[in-house]
Amino acid sequence: MASTISKIPFHGTKEQEEQLMNVIAEHKQDKGALMPVLQKAQDIYGYLPIEVQKMIADGLGVPLEEVYGVSTFYSQFALNPKGEYKVSVCLGTACYVKGSGDVFDKLQQTLGIKGGECTPDGKFSLEACRCIGACGLAPVITINDDVYGRLTPDDIPGILEKYQVQVLPVNCEQLKKETFMQDLSLYLLDLVQNSLRAGCTWVKISLAFCGETLTLSVQDNGCGMEKAQCEKAFSPFYTTKTKRGGFGLPLFRMACEQTGGTASLSSCAGEGTTVAGVLCINHIDCPPLGKLGDTMAALIAGNESIRFCLTASGKDRRFSLDTDQIVKSLQGVPLSTPEIVIFLAKYIEEQTQIIRGGVEENEKSC
Repeated sequence: MASTISKIPFHGTKEQEEQLMNVIAEHKQDKGALMPVLQKAQDIYGYLPIEVQKMIADGLGVPLEEVYGVSTFYSQFALNPKGEYKVSVCLGTACYVKGSGDVFDKLQQTLGIKGGECTPDGKFSLEACRCIGACGLAPVITINDDVYGRLTPDDIPGILEKYQVQVLPVNCEQLKKETFMQDLSLYLLDLVQNSLRAGCTWVKISLAFCGETLTLSVQDNGCGMEKAQCEKAFSPFYTTKTKRGGFGLPLFRMACEQTGGTASLSSCAGEGTTVAGVLCINHIDCPPLGKLGDTMAALIAGNESIRFCLTASGKDRRFSLDTDQIVKSLQGVPLSTPEIVIFLAKYIEEQTQIIRGGVEENEKSC
């Protein structure tokens, strides 16, 4: 699943845009139009960059974060273009037990990209796949139609040299550490969408790293809930009569508890809601589903009338972002401008990783 906002410049043509507009016009009045429009948009462009997502959101009259959420949830959609050479690593059972996970890490390190991404020159794209029917050769990778089997990580540089790839040094350990933040971003997306459905005008998001734990809280000023509703809000079998529907709260609590942490909710009718969770970071082992920076950028761009305040803090480091201040500094440039979306995604991701890195440095020095 390619869930990272593409950093490769978008080069769509006028003809492609006209095709997309015709597709949107054809499906605009249909119930559940988003999925078929996304599918046909990917057929037209080959992938779904943020610029295309913005056109779809505007054309269908839906929030950008909804388009982004669907695009990142379903594995059929790609947010990055495919490279000239498509590198696929089999992570099926036979290959995985023979070490394909280490081979995948080596490819990320060597190519300088993560799974689902494309190198800046458009030459290589990398993805994980399930069984390709060559279990006797495990572990296996394919590069376009070429198959390579019985591999070790040490074989990768020599194989890639055949395709004249430039080796880029990347911290492979950092790639592994990003996995949890990627998964967390979709829980955050669900929680913020609950806030938006509750009619809020501002949302405050806080990330506090402390040792092996992360405390995440989402506060809003939307319509709150009565005490009886609060007591049932974490149950997946309870359909609240407020505007805070969906499975965001139950899934978030489940994620917290699976790591050995807890989740809580405080709310008062007419006064807003705060959801908080404590997660034990080192107990997380799950596939990447999104990225914090990309998710926040999509939420901000898709809801320009909402004030978002984001803070992240560690033992001795802190950063904050307030969209009201950003809007003033942009002097009329919309937050949904693709260049602004990409900048925000990169900035938030970098700052959060700096803080997380600082916490780990402090742990090592103790």
